Amino acid sequence: LFDFGGGNTTEHGPAPDDPINYWNNVTTDVGASDTGQLLNLVTTDGGSTSVGLVMIRRFNGNNENGTQDPTIFPMDATRDTLYGNTEVWGGLTDIFPSFKLTGLDPSIAYTFTFYASRTGVGDNRETGYTVEGVSSNFVAFNPANNVSNFVTLEGIKASAAGEITISLAPTANNNNANHF
Repeated sequence: LFDFGGGNTTEHGPAPDDPINYWNNVTTDVGASDTGQLLNLVTTDGGSTSVGLVMIRRFNGNNENGTQDPTIFPMDATRDTLYGNTEVWGGLTDIFPSFKLTGLDPSIAYTFTFYASRTGVGDNRETGYTVEGVSSNFVAFNPANNVSNFVTLEGIKASAAGEITISLAPTANNNNANHF
């Protein structure tokens, strides 16, 4: 499990954290760097792994306006997010985040579930998630005012090098002026 966000990292513990699962936190320091890394990721039961997350292209920054009334994930995971943008925001433009997972087993088919939330908006912020391993798959998701929806891609196999790359970009349906 990954929490892409700011200071409200998701820990194993009582609400607003997760009393059941352990999480990997992709903080702003990691995500807003083209060279950020999060190594030795943990499993949901807290076990250590040799899997890592390596940034390829950075996120712009973090937003703390996700739902604080979640139904499927802990609040510390839903209320914050990292974002990209195509128009100038915070002095940056053409921010198309991308990262790879390393150290994966090429013989295993992985499932990816994407969740995001941005409350208090009236526009469409649909984001496309391109997942590339042996083959490429795509799914789109609109986080605007989302509380409980998510999308899933199944059957994703890592490359022979044990890597899967995930890239984010606004879709044609995204009508936000900054294309977050």
